[in-house]
Amino acid sequence: MKSNRHMENVSRIVVKIGTSSLMHGNGKLNLRAIDQLSYTLTGLVNEGKQVILVSSGAIGAGMGQLGLTERPEQIQKQQALASIGQSELMTVYQQRFAAYGQRISQVLLTHDVLDYPQSREYVHNTMEQLLDWGVIPVVNENDTVAVDELDHRTTFGDNDKLSAIVAVRSHADLLIMLSDIDGF
Repeated sequence: MKSNRHMENVSRIVVKIGTSSLMHGNGKLNLRAIDQLSYTLTGLVNEGKQVILVSSGAIGAGMGQLGLTERPEQIQKQQALASIGQSELMTVYQQRFAAYGQRISQVLLTHDVLDYPQSREYVHNTMEQLLDWGVIPVVNENDTVAVDELDHRTTFGDNDKLSAIVAVRSHADLLIMLSDIDGF
């Protein structure tokens, strides 16, 4: 098999996937996209790469579970939807990655966790151990506790920014941002 010379020197990859890539327009999870993602990322791990997945989709999955067609404006409703959706999303990820023999974990972050040196070190150590074990950490913002109104800085703003922070903090060689937006 021909080797991809551009990937030869890449050992750690952060992959970010957005809600619109994970969800159908009708609010249901796009199982085909999740399966393809699971298959591809497992293939990278099998090649000896370390992979971190930054995944959006929790609020969208929660909306789909409850049959909501419009995202509510109230923070507490968005947080509750994220709580419902994160559970569903991780269940589907667990099933699809397991089908390919790949182990995953969940890492939920808030900005203040990475701002405080001690907690930042704990997260770093956890991620390093997961990667050493060949486990793919599935990272998302902890939307149930990350709100703008709190006195301390908790939110990342979006998972594009979160994926960049994770890539820098984890010393990734490559950040891949998957998108279904035309021209991006």
